[in-house]
Amino acid sequence: SADLRNHAVAKFVIPFFEELHKRPEFITYAYSNHGAVDESMLAIQKNMDVWRTVVQWSDDKLAEKIREDQIDILVDMSGHTAGDRLKVFARHPAPVQMTWLGYPGTTGLKAMDYLVTEESLLPGEDMSPQFTEKIIRLPPAFSFDGKNLIYVTWNDTTLGRICKLDFSVPDSEPEILSKDKKFDSVKVSIK
Repeated sequence: SADLRNHAVAKFVIPFFEELHKRPEFITYAYSNHGAVDESMLAIQKNMDVWRTVVQWSDDKLAEKIREDQIDILVDMSGHTAGDRLKVFARHPAPVQMTWLGYPGTTGLKAMDYLVTEESLLPGEDMSPQFTEKIIRLPPAFSFDGKNLIYVTWNDTTLGRICKLDFSVPDSEPEILSKDKKFDSVKVSIK
């Protein structure tokens, strides 16, 4: 991704990578398609087992390196935005490929297996025919109404806390709207 830096995507994924890094069964690689060194980039980098800055690499070189690294699941976080590497995904360097977070629509690539989204972002009628990817729908995790960001922090796969951050108050701290709540399961649907 070109967004593993001071960017909105980074703000959402930093907590995710912090939690993922605590799980020894995962080995994480980041292929950063931007040369920036900033606070967000460093926060992500410290939670990766392997960090590669690939902005100067050709698509062929990057695809070959991903194959050498034996990546099982390759995740795109740029979609059709600046600095994307969709041509690498078109080369299908990993057995499972998915897109998540950085772009709200389809990549249009037959080589992209899944699109991960939140249930509320693709509501209503079945939108699957408009996507080349199978859609993985996660339960609501955040919403933003222009003033408040409502989000869920997950302590493990089934323990969540609902929080609110009021952007109309300078330097506001998150307000906890619920105590830790045990969920019997987290429903994920794939269509």
